[in-house]
Order: sequence, then C-alpha cells, then structure tokens
Amino acid sequence: MDGSPATDWQPQQITASLTVPLAQAATIQSATLDWGQAYPPPPAPNVHPPPGPVKTLRASSYDLLISTDGTSWTTAARVRDTTSGTHDVLTFPPVRARYIRI
Repeated sequence: MDGSPATDWQPQQITASLTVPLAQAATIQSATLDWGQAYPPPPAPNVHPPPGPVKTLRASSYDLLISTDGTSWTTAARVRDTTSGTHDVLTFPPVRARYIRI
C-alpha cells in the first residue's frame, strides 16, 4: 500500500478484501503484492528456536479488481492455487483506475 515492508494488513475474517484509493486516476498495467511471513514464537528457556520463518502469510487465490468510481469493479488479474512465494507481480492490459481492490 505505502511501499514500506513494515506495514501490514491482517483481515478480521476470511473472505476479506482490501481497497486502496490511488491519489488520482491513473492508467495502470501492473501491480506488485508482497506477502508476509510469520516467525515462530519465542521458545522456552534453554530451548533452541526453530529455523527461519515457518509460514508464509498469503492468499492462495484472489482477484485484483479496479474501479474508476469505487462502485463498479472490473477484474484486471486473477490468481488461483498459489501457495508459495512472498512476491506476486501481476501484469494486465493497461486500464484506467482510481481504486484497486484485492
């Protein structure tokens, strides 16, 4: 949303959506989504922690929707059955948008 890897969004329920207003209407043809990773909780005293991040926090299937008015939505890209990776780059034909929703 804001270019910072420190910013995250966690839905309160599944199925969820996130709508991002652009500063102004623009023609777009790609979107990049960076998914998070959950690190293990701290171990008990004198216990070695498990190695590295243990779970990728990502949607396995989602649509990227665009809108010029925030009311009528068009599917620009669709992702299905993706369970690995933390970086999605979606490309699609150029489209005018003021709002983006996943």
